[in-house]
Amino acid sequence: WIIRRARPPSVWLTSAMRESLHAPAVRYPYGRSLVVARTLVVLALAGMACLSVWLLSHGRQPDLAMRAWGGAVAWVLGTAAAWRFWHRLPEGFLVWDGSLWWLETGRTGIRMPVDRSPRVHLDFQTILMLSVQGASHTRQWLWMECRSDPLQWPALRRAVYSRARGGPLAGAPAKQTTDGMPPPQGGGASHKT
Repeated sequence: WIIRRARPPSVWLTSAMRESLHAPAVRYPYGRSLVVARTLVVLALAGMACLSVWLLSHGRQPDLAMRAWGGAVAWVLGTAAAWRFWHRLPEGFLVWDGSLWWLETGRTGIRMPVDRSPRVHLDFQTILMLSVQGASHTRQWLWMECRSDPLQWPALRRAVYSRARGGPLAGAPAKQTTDGMPPPQGGGASHKT
């Protein structure tokens, strides 16, 4: 008995079927996250509660009064830094056109290309924390939430986790052989069977 090895599924796919496997184009808003704001408020309140307990339990000791004031100043500065961080989160749109990523600023609407695909740092299914690196090689942190555009959320997730359409010229059509199939890996000739 001769057992014939079946062709891998990728050989069976037509170019139209391959195209449908890629993530669709998507334009998704990013900006100040309510989840981040709530988390920072909870942390600030927890810090205030810890500081209050510390002051109430050790506040009568004169040598700790200076430390208590130092703790209060540290809490105020930390809370102010957290508010500034949240307030300065960038706003705009992350755009995937099917082959390239773009950042579209919210105020001016200018599109800036992104050097690489967004990098996922946190994925909680309804929240993504991404970083992107623009042409200036500066990293921007983006908080993406499902609630911003629930209908586009699945498309965004597919785009973030998919690879760009191959090759140096992503927009160029794939090279086809005479039988309509892409050439096999390694550049060898295609044979009909």
